[in-house]
Amino acid sequence: MLPLHHEQKARAGVDVLESGHDRLHWKTERCCWPQLAVARYGMGFSTTSLGFYMWSSNVVVHPWIGENYDNPTHFKYKTLILGESNFTSPPENFNSSLVIRCVKDDLSSNSQERDTNGFCRFSTKLRRIIFGQNERLGPNGLWQDVAFYNFIQMLVGDSPRIRPTHEMWADSIPAFNEVINLTQPLRILVLGKANWNNLINHIPCTQNTQHAAMLNIGNTPIQAGYVNHPSSSLSYAAWRPIAQQLLLS
Repeated sequence: MLPLHHEQKARAGVDVLESGHDRLHWKTERCCWPQLAVARYGMGFSTTSLGFYMWSSNVVVHPWIGENYDNPTHFKYKTLILGESNFTSPPENFNSSLVIRCVKDDLSSNSQERDTNGFCRFSTKLRRIIFGQNERLGPNGLWQDVAFYNFIQMLVGDSPRIRPTHEMWADSIPAFNEVINLTQPLRILVLGKANWNNLINHIPCTQNTQHAAMLNIGNTPIQAGYVNHPSSSLSYAAWRPIAQQLLLS
């Protein structure tokens, strides 16, 4: 986890219009899947060309989904980046658009309000883990190619030092399954060892190596792997081959 600028002290979200408790949750976002519309009501799905999609109430903090997610430019596969948890202060800032706001802040390179020491620094380190320290993709090259959200769907606290509880991990599994079923990634890059350990302990999988496993979700197994969290102290030389083997090979 990492501190963020002003209200964006977390990683998650999208604008949402709700039509009532346990009813349809519609959301629109021009930067996310502009040609695809998905409607969800209970367990049913439908697709149109209206440019809308939505989540059930399980997904409290909505994922970012880039424009090129279905056909990435710089990645070999449809890729989900999986962070761990959300924190913010004051707690009123915690809502469904948290991740989207953070990513948009990183994309607004000409804005004087851009947080260059929080989420943007995290983004830079993430790009360097995957593409090398001399990468020139910039935020747009990364975020428009991937989907991104945090596993824990509750507000963990106001500081990254606060750890999620066992109940938070267990209660966030339905949201993870829904995100996977809708986005259908071919690869998942998990950020952080604790995040990885909790994931493989809660999700059926076949572990291939210390850093990689095949997640058994739905009809198509998904290859997943982890690297140390970008907000931590890490060696690019040690983790880059693992990330590149998973995402670029």
